[in-house]
Amino acid sequence: MRNVRTQYPKSLRYEIVRVYLTGNNSYEELANIYNVPISNVRTWVMRYRYSENVVSLQTESKPVEDMSTYLGILSTMSGRLSTYSVN
Repeated sequence: MRNVRTQYPKSLRYEIVRVYLTGNNSYEELANIYNVPISNVRTWVMRYRYSENVVSLQTESKPVEDMSTYLGILSTMSGRLSTYSVN
């Protein structure tokens, strides 16, 4: 049997991220309140934090128009990941 992925409206994704960022609810609480998988909530919040732009909550991919923008995003992400190094 084929897995069917549910597409959630962008407005719902934005609302969940907005509520999470207020700091009053956990991923688990929001997943239960909005009846969505906790992994989706986690993903949407991560996408928002890395891009600092709600547009990234879209699931469709868009072509990179400017390579410097792409490289800047990679640089930012690698800098954030390096702060979590294991000694």
